Amino acid sequence: MSRQLAYLVLICSLMVVPGLLQRLRVPPPLTCFLLGVALILLVPGVAGHADDAVHLLAALGISTLFLYAGLEVDVATLRRAVGPISVYLLARVAPFDVAASPPQR
Repeated sequence: MSRQLAYLVLICSLMVVPGLLQRLRVPPPLTCFLLGVALILLVPGVAGHADDAVHLLAALGISTLFLYAGLEVDVATLRRAVGPISVYLLARVAPFDVAASPPQR
């Protein structure tokens, strides 16, 4: 299968397959991710030679994944948990602040 045909099949399947699998409760980002993995595994030479089309599809894929992840965030839950989240972030950042501060004389 040529590269151009593989890209055409991939793009067409990215338009159709996630909608069909959504009826089975499979999230569209997961379907798109698995289709991308299938392209890498089934089309020889795509993994070793990443051309501009692969980079474009990868950038669009990661952007879409972040978009879907952002849409799944429940803001009300985050507001209720602002205290524990703040304590966690402070505990993770404070050691870096202590390590980065210059020694006192």
